[in-house]
Amino acid sequence: MKPNPKIKSRVLLNTANESYYVPDLTKDYHSEYGFIKADLLQSAPNGTKLKTSKDKEFTIFDATAYDRYKRLKRVAAIILPKETGAILANTMIDEESICVDAGGGSGALTCFLAQFAKKVYCYDIRQDHLDVVKKNVEMLGLENVELAIGDVYENIPVENADLITLDVPEPHRALDNVAKSLRPGRFLVCYLPNANQVQLLATAIMSRQDFVVTKTLEIIEREWEVTDRKNRPASTGLMHTAFLTFIRKL
Repeated sequence: MKPNPKIKSRVLLNTANESYYVPDLTKDYHSEYGFIKADLLQSAPNGTKLKTSKDKEFTIFDATAYDRYKRLKRVAAIILPKETGAILANTMIDEESICVDAGGGSGALTCFLAQFAKKVYCYDIRQDHLDVVKKNVEMLGLENVELAIGDVYENIPVENADLITLDVPEPHRALDNVAKSLRPGRFLVCYLPNANQVQLLATAIMSRQDFVVTKTLEIIEREWEVTDRKNRPASTGLMHTAFLTFIRKL
């Protein structure tokens, strides 16, 4: 299910990669570079170059799902694109996939999966977290997400899931429920900040006959600074955030 096309927002971008998200096209947009009138924000075709009241030039275009995704409301730390991309690449869910995301937090992974899957069920034990997920789902215009209070240690009320993602402290406690919910050959992915959590999970898997660990990843992202005068790694980067353990049901 693609984002709802009725949601209209736009982006202003210049050649210095300065980007401004315009969520409300009924009002003039103001920045440190001056303002642009609302009628231009609404009527200018994609790719049009507009000048602010201070003569600063920007190109305007419709916001993509990515532009809106970067502006998700956060109530808890989110799973970052470097991990969400790895989950997609290593499970290859598609428009027919049924996904379960437990430990929803702010809903970043739920919203990401919903761009590709047929249906995503998001569970969390806290209503305040689910309230934030709901706002983010609505902001992105997603219509294929179902939210509910739920404890995966007790139950996963979804049958024939193609992917289950767990951002919970003790995923080994949910393995019996995962086994009931997940289709054979499909994937469980656990997001775990600490190596001892990974080891505990792997030990639990090895004591069973219905799962196999396919890989554990740590993804470190470092950008490079490339200009006409320098070409070097950036001095900072997105280092360790968590491990991803991929488990396949036999």
